Amino acid sequence: GTNHWLFTCQHGPGECRGNKAQACGLDAILNLTDISFEKKQSLAVGLVGCVMAATNPSTAVPR
Repeated sequence: GTNHWLFTCQHGPGECRGNKAQACGLDAILNLTDISFEKKQSLAVGLVGCVMAATNPSTAVPR
């Protein structure tokens, strides 16, 4: 059979959406090839800080 993963988030589906969006954003930053590690780190910290400070973190990262 096919194995499926099921994740739940303590604060509901919105938190799960926000977590996925942050993970995608961080992955995109880490895969940039034309900038230094330090710049990637700065972008990653900025992304997470922006999301966490947003009124609605689950929609703070665009698709």
